[in-house]
Amino acid sequence: MKMIACLLFGVALVGTPVGAKPMKPQSLATVRAHIDRQNANYVKAVVRGDVKTYTQLFTRDALLLRGSRIIEAQKHFVQTGIVAPGPKPKDLPKNLSVYTKKVEVSGDMAYEIGSYALTSADGKTNKGNSLTVWKQQPDGSWKIHVEASVPNP
Repeated sequence: MKMIACLLFGVALVGTPVGAKPMKPQSLATVRAHIDRQNANYVKAVVRGDVKTYTQLFTRDALLLRGSRIIEAQKHFVQTGIVAPGPKPKDLPKNLSVYTKKVEVSGDMAYEIGSYALTSADGKTNKGNSLTVWKQQPDGSWKIHVEASVPNP
């Protein structure tokens, strides 16, 4: 837990680079609506195996927190072949649901606390909780900057 808190604190300190044009602040309702749309795109991309849409939901320097590992998302996508050309995976999940419980915004960063339920191709369901840090892009959109998921025991 301390590692996640330190990571999130470090991410929050990054903010807008010196000399960059500041983005217009957005209301919590506006940010929440955008996150809801991006989550819908995330779900569709995962279930359909739409790699292009999925990878475009993440910032260039996004991190994935998986168990005890911190992974550079874009590097992971390349190393695992997730962005390689070729046939779609045969074991796509049957269903994925994400539920947002809370969103907070501070400048060009937002965090979302939620949960998920994923039903695999073989019918097994995996449920858990998630923490997603979103970063506003220069065009005003929001992308995933840090994604952490914790499966339920």
